[in-house]
Amino acid sequence: MKKLIFLVLSLIVAASVLVACGSSEEDKVEATETVNALGPSVRTEGPKTEAETPAATKPEAEPVKREDYDYFFDFKAPEGNPRDIVYDYMYAMSQIKWTAAESWTTTWKGEGDFGVNLSYEKGKTYYGVPYARTNATLEEFELFLPANKRFTPTPSPYYEEIVGNHCSSSMVMSFQQIIPLTYSGSLKPVTTRTEYLMFPEPLEVPPSRNPNNPDDWISATVFSHNGQEAVFEAYTKLDKGDILYKSIDGSGHTRMVSKVEVSRSVAGKIIPARSYVYCLEQTNAWADSKKESTWFIDRKYTFSQLYDTFFMPVTLKIYHEENPVIEDAYIAMKGKNTPETIKKMLNGTIESNFPLAYARLTITDKDGKIVGEHLEYYLTKSFKINLRNFTYKLGLDKLEPGEYTFNCRAGIARGGVDIETVKFTID
Repeated sequence: MKKLIFLVLSLIVAASVLVACGSSEEDKVEATETVNALGPSVRTEGPKTEAETPAATKPEAEPVKREDYDYFFDFKAPEGNPRDIVYDYMYAMSQIKWTAAESWTTTWKGEGDFGVNLSYEKGKTYYGVPYARTNATLEEFELFLPANKRFTPTPSPYYEEIVGNHCSSSMVMSFQQIIPLTYSGSLKPVTTRTEYLMFPEPLEVPPSRNPNNPDDWISATVFSHNGQEAVFEAYTKLDKGDILYKSIDGSGHTRMVSKVEVSRSVAGKIIPARSYVYCLEQTNAWADSKKESTWFIDRKYTFSQLYDTFFMPVTLKIYHEENPVIEDAYIAMKGKNTPETIKKMLNGTIESNFPLAYARLTITDKDGKIVGEHLEYYLTKSFKINLRNFTYKLGLDKLEPGEYTFNCRAGIARGGVDIETVKFTID
């Protein structure tokens, strides 16, 4: 009986600390896990094939000619320490304050292999961009916060649809403040990501488990190849804005580093149980009993805990450059709309040199009420969007006679901009 009671209590404790989040591997939508933050148990959702729509090709690195576009907007490169820029953006996403305009529960719309069950109460104040699959930036979430900061789950309360982000997408949006790293792809230094990502010294990329795929390796492969002492030493090299990445077959979880505290013996040997990495992470669990945020801020993990739960240290190459160069970004459009073209077929192709986060098209009546809307979001590696594809999603053919205004807005991680505002009349 005592053994049975102990087993039940153990299961209850384990369930109370489950943390789930999404990560992505190259050419996969996302693989998601349910993880005991301090333990080894994992449940995974298998990877799926992603339909690459809209276009997912980064523009060639040629000088951009503004005169080739009908609209062009510059997002100047942020100034300062790249680590601070990245971390400050992530932290800002965790701190945004809003009130629930209604009560709802965020769950899976379809089938999910990990738990998402977050209940929000009407009138209660919350902090941080909501937990969701949809890769939202801070500015994108703010689009749906009116002046009174009362948020209605948009476009639905479901995990797959509500405007928000999760562990890896929140981090990628932060990294996109300084580099054009796409969401669709791993946050580990695989061959397609070595332009941006690397292991801190002394770790090295392990041999692949598959001779036909150089990137077929996971955390366990890295640990086995390098050895425990090398992994512990690499933890000591982490700093603000770096990555802790748990990679297992078909799944993963990511955390952003805020700081590291290292304890060594008199002989200089790392004491892993007394050395800590402090992290900022977006999760599917409430941060505390107040149930006001799904963001864990400065939660600390010992080196031993991180090693035992397969978290690899990863860093951005730009952090280690002597004179890091952060590119200016732009949003531009070729083609434009007129009161006549809008009623037939939308014109224009939106482009950027950084991954596009969203495009929002709205039709408002003369009183300012939205009567037609389309949000193109949950983008992974899109650098171009053709507005023609969204003509019929706005319901232009169903408008009653009257005066209307068409607005097109698009955004990257650094922010958004209104590209077009066109007034037109339906007779």
